[in-house]
Amino acid sequence: MFFFSILIIPIPPASSLSFDLNGFDQKDNLIYNESHATFNGSEINLTQYRLQNATGRVEYGEPLVLWNSENRRLIDFSTRFSFIINSFGQSAFADGLAFFLSPFNDSKPPYPIGGNFGLFRNGTLTDSTVPTVAVEFDTYSNKWDPNYVHIGIDVDSIVSNVTAQWQADDEIKAGREATAWVSYNSITHNLSALVACEGGFGSVYNGRLDSRDVAVKRVSSDSAQGINEYIAEVTIISRLRDGNLVELVGWCHRRRRREYLLVYKFMPNRSLNKHLYDPADCMPWPRRYNFAMGLAAALRYLHHECQPNVVHRDVKHSNVMLDSNFNAKLGDFGLARKLDRGEEYRRTTLVIGTPCYVAPEYLRDCQFSRKTDVYSFGIVALEIASGKSIQVDNHLFNTYGPDEAVAGGGFMVLVSRLRSEADDASGDPLPLGGAVAGASSSEAQPRVPPLRRSLR
Repeated sequence: MFFFSILIIPIPPASSLSFDLNGFDQKDNLIYNESHATFNGSEINLTQYRLQNATGRVEYGEPLVLWNSENRRLIDFSTRFSFIINSFGQSAFADGLAFFLSPFNDSKPPYPIGGNFGLFRNGTLTDSTVPTVAVEFDTYSNKWDPNYVHIGIDVDSIVSNVTAQWQADDEIKAGREATAWVSYNSITHNLSALVACEGGFGSVYNGRLDSRDVAVKRVSSDSAQGINEYIAEVTIISRLRDGNLVELVGWCHRRRRREYLLVYKFMPNRSLNKHLYDPADCMPWPRRYNFAMGLAAALRYLHHECQPNVVHRDVKHSNVMLDSNFNAKLGDFGLARKLDRGEEYRRTTLVIGTPCYVAPEYLRDCQFSRKTDVYSFGIVALEIASGKSIQVDNHLFNTYGPDEAVAGGGFMVLVSRLRSEADDASGDPLPLGGAVAGASSSEAQPRVPPLRRSLR
């Protein structure tokens, strides 16, 4: 857990205050660390890995003036800080961290643990010993929390006044850096919080554009692959129009400032992998079936209907996005490439994609084709049918291997809780389609239109 504070004390107003800490120095006495928080070079570790019931708290050692005694109003303020919550690959997270403001030198609870964020007394929900405002980055669902990772604003209570979903599961597992902005507007009396995680090629933000919800990807200018991804997105998906693709709303770049932005239609139900592997969520068979149908329709459009045809090259569960009605939309075209008219495959000097989803012949021969995507579709179809991730269950593909598919046996891997809902018309085709599409032999892989018909 990480706790960072700006402390308030009612003293006469002063001129505007600004400072920048590019790291923490134990010698300057401006930062006070408490409980399990320790200095690690220019960084601070708030808790130690594998230490149970740990709490770390860090406070700024000087009072900051946020109160104007003349007009008796809080002044505007904003702050930005970076942090890492690292679960070291584990899917179960601890409670998270909080940024808080409280009166200077007031006594605080003696390091409350867990969801109390080191701020509120253990065993109480709505009683704080000192006036406290906190912005929580909550990675564990307690009984008073929503059932997802979220940002919350707390006022004298651990029960948040308002929350917003924070889609950071993958970033936490990978230990990627997140940057948070917290600001207060004294005119509107609004306290705002924003957080973005650094992904493989950039950060993703939620926003509003022309009265619509959008997702904004800021492409990393430090990565050559990130710039190539930006170019691929703009030149390929900007001309594609299909209901089974994530819509690219717009883009902009400023080369001198090395800023590259991609704006997409917001997908409120996030990606497919956020729903498939939750043991508490028995995803109904018709919905799983529609996921596969939507993905197959997207590939049919890319491979056969748009001109020139497009090979996606990174079909996987996390690139299948879900809209408000759980319709599947294929996104992330950063690795996509066009095929010229009459071109069946294209050679490359570098195999790019996600392990476990990359077709064997692509790895072997360094050439990709439409069948490269069909193989990846088969893996995703297998995951949809089984409710298991091939990245986690290394034996999944071997257990229901491609030899059975070629022989016509199919993947009869529907979990028992779905069997009662499946009938002969809708229960069998998807496992068979997944098996055939995932066959190791490229000759055994079907084209998308016949495969989609088999799903019907």
